[in-house]
Amino acid sequence: MKGIKIGEYLVNSCTMYIEPVEYANKIYSHIVEVEEEFLSPFKPLQNIKNSCDYFGVDYESRRKGT
Repeated sequence: MKGIKIGEYLVNSCTMYIEPVEYANKIYSHIVEVEEEFLSPFKPLQNIKNSCDYFGVDYESRRKGT
């Protein structure tokens, strides 16, 4: 698996996509930005919800708006 191993991740304007990958028998997030890739030990949805909380928005509202 390519990418820098990180902890929590905040979705930002450089985030292209987040996909689930199996790593060490767990579901991790493979995060691709414009020029970098990351591997986070959190599931993709958890990274997205954490980002919503950090920026003070409601996940359900964002989901419905998408």
